[in-house]
Amino acid sequence: MRAIDYFDKGAEANPDRTAIIDGDVRMNYREAQAITIRIARAMRASGLGEEAAAGIYSHNDARVLLSMLGIMRSGAVWVPINYRNAIDATLQYMNYVEMAWLFYHSDFHDSVKEIESRVPSLRHFVCLDRQDGDHPSLESFMNSGDEGDDLDWGDAFGNIDRLVGLVPTGGTTGPAKGVRVTSLAWGTMTDMATHYWRGDCADPVCLNIAPLSHAAGVVAFTATAVGATNVIMPRFDALEVLQNIPRFQVTHMFLPPTAFYNLLSHPDVEKFDYSSLRVFLLAGSPVSPDKLKRS
Repeated sequence: MRAIDYFDKGAEANPDRTAIIDGDVRMNYREAQAITIRIARAMRASGLGEEAAAGIYSHNDARVLLSMLGIMRSGAVWVPINYRNAIDATLQYMNYVEMAWLFYHSDFHDSVKEIESRVPSLRHFVCLDRQDGDHPSLESFMNSGDEGDDLDWGDAFGNIDRLVGLVPTGGTTGPAKGVRVTSLAWGTMTDMATHYWRGDCADPVCLNIAPLSHAAGVVAFTATAVGATNVIMPRFDALEVLQNIPRFQVTHMFLPPTAFYNLLSHPDVEKFDYSSLRVFLLAGSPVSPDKLKRS
């Protein structure tokens, strides 16, 4: 299947389940699906080229996940971007993949001005939270495609050779290179993840703390395939993570080991009930065996 088909399968099986919680923002799967359709229509109406590279430059926000899904629905290629990376590394990778679309938060206005001047392939900018100069807000951008038709670019075989993402390598021995992730590879990953990460829980809840515009977006996407509620935190705060696990009855969570160590060392770590947790994914670097045993 195409990547977006996995989301749609989860959405159509659980239309009234809460899909996203982001502060005061709550929406169910029916509402989230409708927004992703509007984003894809607007991209198509704006002259989206086949397999155009599109990324998101923002701290965590519900609109990051919705834009990622809209990119996938449109047929564009998602390019993970970590807003915490040095700007020169980000610029290098954007030029390497010839990025054409950028969704971003206005908090990164200054960085985006530099990106716009140094990445000549970028032609389309959408600001997630407000109008930003000549760049439309996400809401007004979606309005521009409301009269357009859906373009069904899927095929009966699931578009197995079509690109879903251009995922950067770590870049530890030089500039990051792009890994071409096809529908076949993405689907294989999603099928395996939904099987092994399901956690045998009727109401899965995924707590999203790491950047959704990068690696955590993959985890959140997988959660949507099983109809999970994605709880979004704008940034890592150890105490807030510990509090949110029982508050939202979190069943799934992804963190890099350094953040995990911060949780373990927090003075209030023993004060909360973590019995709802079923799947805790640690990735990004090796994990200390002794600290893992403590958990």
